[in-house]
Amino acid sequence: MDIINNSYYILGLLLSKGKIQTNKISNNLDIILEIRFNKPSDHSLRSDNIHNNLIFNEVNKSMYDYVLPDIIKLWNIIKAIFPENDTYLEHIPEPSDEDDFSKKIVRWVIKDISKNNSFIKLFWGNFILSKPSDIDSLPTKILELQKKAMAKTINTLEKTNVKFFMLGISDAAAIIPGPESAAFGSDGTPRIQIEVDNPRWKLNIAMLVFLQEILSIPVLNINWPHPTIKGRKNPRVVLKHNHQFRAHLWSYKNLGFNLSIKKRAFESIIKEMSTKYSEKDISVKFHPANRKNNKYVTKGKYLELFPKVTGLTTNPFKCFEHYEDFSDLPVEIRGKHYAEWRDVNFDLGDPYLDDYTSNISKKNGK
Repeated sequence: MDIINNSYYILGLLLSKGKIQTNKISNNLDIILEIRFNKPSDHSLRSDNIHNNLIFNEVNKSMYDYVLPDIIKLWNIIKAIFPENDTYLEHIPEPSDEDDFSKKIVRWVIKDISKNNSFIKLFWGNFILSKPSDIDSLPTKILELQKKAMAKTINTLEKTNVKFFMLGISDAAAIIPGPESAAFGSDGTPRIQIEVDNPRWKLNIAMLVFLQEILSIPVLNINWPHPTIKGRKNPRVVLKHNHQFRAHLWSYKNLGFNLSIKKRAFESIIKEMSTKYSEKDISVKFHPANRKNNKYVTKGKYLELFPKVTGLTTNPFKCFEHYEDFSDLPVEIRGKHYAEWRDVNFDLGDPYLDDYTSNISKKNGK
């Protein structure tokens, strides 16, 4: 990877699972990058509610077989971008904890980066990063590339930059592929799930555009951590959850992974899934196909029919029983009771939904 592609890759790591430490009066900031491991081995199952009964023919590999080379690989990329800055490696898992690797984090801290550093300027331009939450919004450069991708004016070099950006997100935030998750129900086609951190709501919209427009990877759905999307029956518990962004597994070969452990797991699951599913027999439409056509009723009528507000909803009226007014929710989606995931997309600026026919987020629900 050259220096620019390296930079886009690091940006993907940063925006999906990273942080910055800074303040208004300091001319410098620290960047924190993390890789979080969610399984003790590449064939382990997560405790999801969906399971496919697959038997891997390959030998099960511990994460420890891959940690050191991946750490060195990432360290070299970081040093190529920030040669003048000290980088500290934290939270290296100990061998004695191998059985509990699913809860381990490898963390890099890059110290005292000038706010005028070329990396910062490349993506944020003249915008000054003055507080940690500034990276919860999309950088100027990513917004520009998102618009170009939708307008189909993005050039070949920019497409390559976008691919490395998405590769960084994939390495940091994609769940290590396994047989426990499917796209649609327990017998559906396999999926890749990407879980960027909770504050990064609008990053999901850019991911959607880049995957579909640049990499031809269909997006299946986004299980937003909004209390009326992910957890109506127990809404409080989802308020701090990460996003669950689901993309089609077969087409994900157009992106893949840079980290060796995720790359091997992905190749293994593709091989094993091929014995159960045939790519040519699977028809998956790109977002925003198959939007449900809901019939709208008044708030009073809806509450009469569904007094506990469970199941499918209609107008996004205010419903404080479900914590829609939670202060950490983006202002665009705060105080609304949603029907499905694409209604959240619309309010977060999903460019595919400019002509959203149901347009329920503009209804006042009275």
